[in-house]
Amino acid sequence: MSSNNLFRIGGIAGILSIPLVFAAGAVPVLFVIVPLLLAVFHFALYRFFGDKSPSLNLSAVVIGVGGSIFLALVLFMNGADTLIGIGFAVAFILPPALFGLVAYQNGDAGFSRTLAIIGIVAGVFGILNAVVGAVGGGWTNPNPHPLVLPTYFVSVLAAVVWTIWSAIILFRKA
Repeated sequence: MSSNNLFRIGGIAGILSIPLVFAAGAVPVLFVIVPLLLAVFHFALYRFFGDKSPSLNLSAVVIGVGGSIFLALVLFMNGADTLIGIGFAVAFILPPALFGLVAYQNGDAGFSRTLAIIGIVAGVFGILNAVVGAVGGGWTNPNPHPLVLPTYFVSVLAAVVWTIWSAIILFRKA
């Protein structure tokens, strides 16, 4: 498969993953399809950056694809809520941070600095949400820590913006 086709397919997969994850509440089988779309998207980003920051780029794709497959398996087997939360964090939150670092370190890679910073913000707030949720109680706690919701919404909004914007760049690169 040529790189152009991979970028096109990766861009489509990234764009489709966002509305499908929201529609998965109504059609649960989409919870298994969305992580597989994200795996294709992450692999296309890996190929897009190529030899720019090779170790960071490789760790981003391993975490992104591995986390996406882990999430698909956990959702397919009706795993525990904790495993699902870890899977969503690894599949949706960490790859934007790592690919954002790759893009930030290599300004000529085809991503703007703003997009790189949005990815890094998604990762930082996602990790902060995980720490705050672990220390102060998460969603199920009747009195959660006051930072649980703000950090969650910032990380998810930044990750959604980053995913759509990155997918459009991939699609246009093809």
